Amino acid sequence: MINNSIASTLLAFAVSVGFVQVCFADDAPATDHVKLARLLEEGNGSLVIPAGTYEFGGTLEIDLTSHRATSIRAGGPVTILMKAPGPAIRVTGTLNSSADPQGISDDTWLERMPLIDGIGILGAHEEADGIELVQTMQAVVSRVHIRKVRNAITLSQRNRNVIISNVHVYHNSGIGLLLNEVNLHQINVANSHISYNREGGIVVRGGNVRNLHVTGCDIEANMPNDTTPTESGNVFIDCRESGSVAEVAITGNTIQHYAHYAPEKQAPGGANIRIVGREDFQPNMITITGNVMSDTHTHLHLKKVVDTTVLGNTFFTTEPTDILVEECARIALANNVLNPRESSGTGQVVIRNSSNCTLLGLICHNLQASEAAITLQNCQATRVSQCIVSGSPNGVKLDACTNCSVTDCTITGLPAGGNAVIGDVTGNEVDDVTAVHLAE
Repeated sequence: MINNSIASTLLAFAVSVGFVQVCFADDAPATDHVKLARLLEEGNGSLVIPAGTYEFGGTLEIDLTSHRATSIRAGGPVTILMKAPGPAIRVTGTLNSSADPQGISDDTWLERMPLIDGIGILGAHEEADGIELVQTMQAVVSRVHIRKVRNAITLSQRNRNVIISNVHVYHNSGIGLLLNEVNLHQINVANSHISYNREGGIVVRGGNVRNLHVTGCDIEANMPNDTTPTESGNVFIDCRESGSVAEVAITGNTIQHYAHYAPEKQAPGGANIRIVGREDFQPNMITITGNVMSDTHTHLHLKKVVDTTVLGNTFFTTEPTDILVEECARIALANNVLNPRESSGTGQVVIRNSSNCTLLGLICHNLQASEAAITLQNCQATRVSQCIVSGSPNGVKLDACTNCSVTDCTITGLPAGGNAVIGDVTGNEVDDVTAVHLAE
């Protein structure tokens, strides 16, 4: 057995050359966070963790005022068993400004781009969390695997220019990626699997958030795995109580649950994308494009949202609503394809209590959850144009609408008694709408 003084010298040397090889087998359990903290200190903010399993009885606190530009990387397969409440790793910096280079202090620049790469975190306590970022500049979390914790990755207080990429965030009791009342501009979430997190996949809860980009991800089943009602979803931007969120791009993702394939797991009320504002702030400047969404109670739910483009998405197998827009203004729905596919008697588009919206070039096939494939209810100055509806009981329903129009649409596969446009057309325009019945 090597005595403690010699062991300490060897550890310091290993860290100094950039690779730590150490065995903690003889030490007390659940203290490896303390040992790794010491090695990080000795390594002047650089830690390569040797392959193995490490038991944490508390948080590995990374104080960037001490370590500056910190790098924590795996030297092989690394699993951290988090056996205590709170995050396994918390990185805390001093950022108190925007990302404007002129406003960032020299001390904060010394903390730039803290890196966590290649590690796995496994929860072993019901209140264990994964990683938390606090007041960081240009933090990068990549190639991590987080499972069976509460909240996997949390951003708190203030952060700027965050990158989360190539991560597997899987089967956690809380939220996969939580932006928790955070002041955050510029965050990219890319090329990741965020799945089976019971209380939501990517959740923005209040805060001041701008420039949120979610792209190239598979975001799946982030809601209860049973019939428990939920209001969350795979992507949930929640400004109901507080916060200001704008300038969001959700592009090129596959987003789904399994409401149709496994009704006992359907999580009624869940949504693939849900964005909700309030009377004194409506989330805005949002683009949702090129996504494939399937198998939730509602695919896309916008409430008290403005200035949003929903373009070129594919929706299938909903139970029962594809798109629900409520109390919104200036929403552009264009060139989306909607088809229940395997399911029947389901699917619809509902625009309610909204104004100055457009529904352009939608292709709606076999949507049968309601009287019509597309319903406008108590809407003003909203247009439905160049849409193709097939196989629905009726095409478009106007209910208590004013100054709305349905023009240049083709409605086919109508049953006997079905109509291209139903409801009260008084005060609205219906023009150049073609109706073809099954009998024809």
